[in-house]
Amino acid sequence: MSGEWRVDPTGRYEYRWWDGERFTEYVARHGAQIVDPAGIPDLPTTIEVGFGSPERQNRWTVGFRLILAIPHFFWIALVTLAGLVVLVIGWFGALFSGQLPGWAARYLYLVMRYHVRLTAYVYLLRGEYPPFALSDERSPVVVEVNPTRLNRWAVLFRLVLAFPVLVLAQWLSVGVNLALIVIWIIVLAKGRMPGLPAQSLGAVLRYQARVFGYLMMLTPTYPVGLYGDKEQYPGMAAAAPAIASEVGPGVPPRTARMYLGQGAKRLVTVFMVLGILYNVANNVLNWRTDEQDLSVARTAQVVDAPDSGAGAAPGESGSAQ
Repeated sequence: MSGEWRVDPTGRYEYRWWDGERFTEYVARHGAQIVDPAGIPDLPTTIEVGFGSPERQNRWTVGFRLILAIPHFFWIALVTLAGLVVLVIGWFGALFSGQLPGWAARYLYLVMRYHVRLTAYVYLLRGEYPPFALSDERSPVVVEVNPTRLNRWAVLFRLVLAFPVLVLAQWLSVGVNLALIVIWIIVLAKGRMPGLPAQSLGAVLRYQARVFGYLMMLTPTYPVGLYGDKEQYPGMAAAAPAIASEVGPGVPPRTARMYLGQGAKRLVTVFMVLGILYNVANNVLNWRTDEQDLSVARTAQVVDAPDSGAGAAPGESGSAQ
């Protein structure tokens, strides 16, 4: 027996829910009903991201990429702040109903997708300027989620459960930012992103999307796949990573599986190690700075102590007279 019609949070189509697990019928937002979804894969159980085929980029936009992205940095801060409010409200809804309210899931999905689009632009994975409108579909960057029920206990302790992967995502972000200095020079010289760093950056960005999607309760699946998807047969890693497939009108965009070669996996490890080393060095530097400040404060107290005693002596002497 088929269930209720629901709206996909991406806003691209509706689907009929069957036994709480399978999608059996689709209605495209701008197309006719698809009764038989043969050949249409179910939405992924986790968050999938596709970046399209690597293309040549304008060297001028590569050279001034961060400057060009400044307006987006201000805008993303505002939409993320609003997203935090929606997340808190949605958390209570998910805690009591076992699922994010539809409006909250829709907005949080759009915010996450905007983050992915902007980060792909900053990471030099794409040369197209990201749209400011959250609902704008004109982007080769595809993000797919599976709207499904959530475990209430996992919702209650979501922040605790997400803490380890949040730390890992932060290390990766720092490591990528450091490595981007070299990658930026390479892309500026070649006019396009080489395949190996494209694979690695795509895998890192997909993992970050899964981490924040899990934190925002868009998926019940714990983030995995930092080193790509498991190969079904040897040699699949040679395929291009995260390429969005064109599947025809009226059908949701699809994302390809992401298979990383050994070189790309090593580069992901380099990103992680760079992030860890930076955080360790930063913590050691802060600790030494705090120790120096504390030492200076103690020295100042020792120096001031005799002066205070000397200043008190004349007063005491005068009182005695």
